[in-house]
Amino acid sequence: PRDFDHWARLLGDASWAYDAVLPFFRRAETHPAGPSELHGATGPITVAPLDHPWHHPDDASSFATKAFVRAAVAMGVAANRDFAETTAGVGCNDVNARGGRRCSTSAYLKMVGAYPRAGQTEAASPSGALRVELERETRRILWDRGGAVPRAVGVEVARRGGAVRRYRARREVVVCCGAVNSPLLLLRSGVGPKKDLERRGIPVVRDAPGVGQHLIDHLHVPLSYRAAGGVTPHSHSNICEGSMFTRLRPAAGDARGDAPDLQVHLGTVFFHPDGFNPIGEGFTLTPSLIHPRSRGSVCLRDDSDLPLIRPNYLTDPEGYDLKLLVDGVKLCRDLGRRICADVGATEVHPGPAVETDADVEDYVRKYVSTMYHPVGTCRRGDVVDAALRVRGVAGLRVADASVMPDIVGCNTNATCVMIGERCADLVLTAEPP
Repeated sequence: PRDFDHWARLLGDASWAYDAVLPFFRRAETHPAGPSELHGATGPITVAPLDHPWHHPDDASSFATKAFVRAAVAMGVAANRDFAETTAGVGCNDVNARGGRRCSTSAYLKMVGAYPRAGQTEAASPSGALRVELERETRRILWDRGGAVPRAVGVEVARRGGAVRRYRARREVVVCCGAVNSPLLLLRSGVGPKKDLERRGIPVVRDAPGVGQHLIDHLHVPLSYRAAGGVTPHSHSNICEGSMFTRLRPAAGDARGDAPDLQVHLGTVFFHPDGFNPIGEGFTLTPSLIHPRSRGSVCLRDDSDLPLIRPNYLTDPEGYDLKLLVDGVKLCRDLGRRICADVGATEVHPGPAVETDADVEDYVRKYVSTMYHPVGTCRRGDVVDAALRVRGVAGLRVADASVMPDIVGCNTNATCVMIGERCADLVLTAEPP
């Protein structure tokens, strides 16, 4: 909740505060705790804690996950059965699945009969209202520049093999390409920093300096363990089975108050820290930076129209990101020792050679990696307005992680779904052009 109330304060706009967006979260899900104030019971996406019978009657969570929860509780962390009620605490993760089958946003396509089956590259709903085409790349947005402001009127799409086709929009274009490709598409279409566009010979449709800026991403550092008897995930496991949310830094001066600033994941596979590669049985703890202060960018390369991503990890001037991850690793090593004593396991990485704070800092710098949660590159306020419309043009919205004005302190998937639900309402209630 505090993340969205933070958005509202940051933007001076209560329409994206927690109370305003909660109905869209509920509408998206079917949860065993719903219907309730916090959970839905009729949405397309099925969500339940991994130890709930919806996943498997005998509990799909691992003994390592249960030991993780016990160890955290022994360290004074509160047990948490529902991270929607409060973020702080430790517990089994909610998983988008049922009976071992993943339930992603493809559920929306299945709901209307427009989900492409194996071997298909196209599918359409029986009503004809929705058509899905795969193996396509949207190259640029098409414009009508005859009015007072440029208006998006369609897109140019390249098919596999190079054939190009143009699609016309009757009302508007909605871009949902993610925090890398949404700004890239805007830049290729002439919406972005004027000097950069002119330098690349792209006709300027709208000078928008914020496009591609303010890139934020969650980071984590793996700590890997081997158990004497091995760790074999349940066939219905999602591998990332447990989470702990806690706070390491004083709350004074933080816009989110005393909300957690560290998430720890428990994964039921041994991940090697170099490349975060799964290489066998074991378990992994990942202290994760959920409110980083470093900022990056996405822009076009000088020699092509592919993206140049500058994440700028661990570059905030105060060194906050690095210090918090170092303290997170130290906390997790204490947590890991308790788990090892409980289940008969051994820490492999970082291992006994990493002892001092300097050693831990070197380990963090060497093995820190992305959690693949980039946001903010078309952010609300700078690039889009409260209705997700791109500023300075007509007929164009963005609806994905790129519009987040700041990163949320948890996995970003559910928030992206909420943004999509919110955008659908905005489109349906908009006046025709």
